[in-house]
Amino acid sequence: MHCGSSAGRTAGSGPVTGRRADAALARHEQVDVLVVGARCAGAILGLLLARQGLDVLVVDKSRFPSDRLSTHMFELSGASVLQRCGILDAVLATGAPAHQAYCMTIDGAELSSDLVRAEDDPLGGYSVRRHQLDEKLVAGAREAGARIIEACHFEDVILRNGRVVGARLTQQSTPTVTEVSARLVVGADGVRSTVARAVGAREYYRTENQRGMVWAYYQDYRPEHPARLHFHRNRDRMVFAWPSDSGLLTVIAAPPVAEVSALRRNEAAFAEYISASPEITSMIQGADRLGAPRSATRYPGYFRAASGKGWVLLGDAGHFKDPILGQGISDAFRQAEELAQRIAMSGLSPRPLDTALRAWWRWRDADAMQMYWAAYLQGRAGTLPLFEQRVVGLLARDPALRARVTGLVLAHRAAPSSLLSWPLLAGAVGAAASPAGLLSAAASVRSLLRPVATCLIAQARVGRAGSGRGAVRTQRNGTRS
Repeated sequence: MHCGSSAGRTAGSGPVTGRRADAALARHEQVDVLVVGARCAGAILGLLLARQGLDVLVVDKSRFPSDRLSTHMFELSGASVLQRCGILDAVLATGAPAHQAYCMTIDGAELSSDLVRAEDDPLGGYSVRRHQLDEKLVAGAREAGARIIEACHFEDVILRNGRVVGARLTQQSTPTVTEVSARLVVGADGVRSTVARAVGAREYYRTENQRGMVWAYYQDYRPEHPARLHFHRNRDRMVFAWPSDSGLLTVIAAPPVAEVSALRRNEAAFAEYISASPEITSMIQGADRLGAPRSATRYPGYFRAASGKGWVLLGDAGHFKDPILGQGISDAFRQAEELAQRIAMSGLSPRPLDTALRAWWRWRDADAMQMYWAAYLQGRAGTLPLFEQRVVGLLARDPALRARVTGLVLAHRAAPSSLLSWPLLAGAVGAAASPAGLLSAAASVRSLLRPVATCLIAQARVGRAGSGRGAVRTQRNGTRS
């Protein structure tokens, strides 16, 4: 589906302009698609489906603008979706500069390079704080014709013969429960998804994060031209920085989970940790920090069953990876674009829709699996194993591979496994001359090959799932058990 398409919209039902006040829901509503969650994933899906002429209701428990814990950063693949949707310019009105290059060092190995762009690509990736980004996305969905209801809570799904046929909602303005009938219910309501809980979506490939994040914003810093995204790993310390909206620089420390609280409370400790990157330290010398540092400690990674009869999970509601590589927002945008295309092609008839959703589930897992494990491996606490240090060193020596790391893999234009040729791995093994080094190499090779293996396994499992996998358990009265 091309984001600019308006095929299917009926005559006289042109786009809605301006911000609509929250309308009171009637006791009973009927729509084509109900989307629960109006942030990165839900707003883009609502925009795309509305442009296809579908009757779309998007609800969110928050009012916009409102903030959200996030790295704020989206890569070139995410910016490309916004460009195709025609809303990138509105997002960039926040003053966010394009990240046109990467400054990346890992234990002294230099992996920096310019971004690899096609002629019609956006200038780069961007970082926009969520109270601004999400408001722009909601406005774009409204402009496209989606009905957006803020301060509206999802209570439960409505079932008929084991199929989700709608949901019960409540608005903050009234205690009345609204029953919304929908041919499809989309859970785009984040990591603590109430829709996922309501349908009993199982988790698989769960991982626990070993590092947390402490971040702060700096104003009047020393800017770079062009703007670069910084990623620095120095032994056991990891520090990141990137220019964001409104003339701010986002600086992130990623210590082990046990050190997060002390780093957030102690300004001197935070500054000392950041000193692991001379480049970032130079940029913020003399700059003013905007407010106190913020932190996130626990954010396990997972995949959840993505679809069942009459429902689908989108964005963080269905999959979350360690944010160490900053992929989550771009994932949400790409997933929404792909899902919108498959929904439109199904015609929303039950059987074709279920088939389309299962196919999208397989696509999602294949799209996310390798980067999921790459983020997990990068997010491990402690220093890199010796063998992996050797792999990084060999990548750094090859200009083409160096450009591939930052310009293609991190931009989600190539798979992480594309970096690991047999000659490169053999070279790293050959450099590990001692028996201990060879044992370390064998263990690291197994962990580095795991993304490919789990991707294939996940595809096979979803292919066997059939229409019953992830189905909601029901009782005679049709409510969830």
